[in-house]
Amino acid sequence: MSETLKGNLSQLKLVDIMKILCSSQRTGKLSLQNGEEIADIYFLSGAIIHAKYNMIIGENAIYTLFAWSDGIFTFHPNISVKNKTILTPAAEILKRAEAVDGEWEEVRKIIPNTNLVFKMSYGTPSEISLNATEWNILRHINGIDSIREIAQKVEMTLLDVSKAFCKLYQAGLIEMMGESISREERKTGIDPTIFQTVEKELAQIIGPLAPIVLDDHISGLGESRDAFPKDKMPELIELLSNEITDARKMIDFQKSMLSIIRNI
Repeated sequence: MSETLKGNLSQLKLVDIMKILCSSQRTGKLSLQNGEEIADIYFLSGAIIHAKYNMIIGENAIYTLFAWSDGIFTFHPNISVKNKTILTPAAEILKRAEAVDGEWEEVRKIIPNTNLVFKMSYGTPSEISLNATEWNILRHINGIDSIREIAQKVEMTLLDVSKAFCKLYQAGLIEMMGESISREERKTGIDPTIFQTVEKELAQIIGPLAPIVLDDHISGLGESRDAFPKDKMPELIELLSNEITDARKMIDFQKSMLSIIRNI
C-alpha cells in the first residue's frame, strides 16, 4: 500500500478505511473534512489510539463520524500523538463501527441527511406508540431546526435522534420540508406585512383584541414588527396559539401559520 491514502467517503466508507489501516498496521493520522467540520483519528501500529471531532474526544468521536456519508479523507503516515484517549482493542472498535455504520445505512434509506428540516403533519397518522424521549423530540420539531440542531437541543446522539425521526416520519406525524437555512438567514428580519396576515387570522378567532395581543407578544420577545427575526416565528406562533381556548380553532390557526413559516 502507498504511503498516502486519499479519497472521498462517498467512494470508500470510513469503516473500510479503518479496516485497511488496522490490518496493515499503519501509524499516522487519518484526517477527515466535511464542509467546515474536521476530525482526526490516530493509529499506532494498527491500533486506534486517539480521535477528536469537534468537542468529542476518544472512541465516541469515531462513532459520531459515521453520520457523514460524504467528505474528504487523507491519511498522513508516521504522525504520532501524545494524548492516547482510546484503550479499546481495534477489533472491538471495528465491530461496533460496522454496527453503527449499518444503522446509518438504514436511516439514510428514509432520511438522506441530517441537515433536513421537518414540520408537524396534520394528516391522519398511523397508530403508533411513542416513548418519553420520542415525545421530547417531537415537541422540538418546528419547521426551522434541522435534525442535527434538534439532536443538540435534546442532548442525544445524532444517530438516536435520526432513528426517532424515521419512526415519526414513517408514522405520518411529521413532513419533510427541505434543507436547513443558515443561522444568518434566520436572523434576517421577515417582511413586516406578514403580520397583517397573522393579525387577520388571529382576529377571526379572538376578535378585535388580536392586534393588541400580537404586539404584546412581539414586544415580550424583545422584538418589533419592523425587524422580527425568522427564527423567532415558531415561538411567537406558539404564544399566540396559547391565547386560543378552542382546541379545533387552535389547530386551524397553527395550520395557517405553518404555511407562513414555510414561505418566509
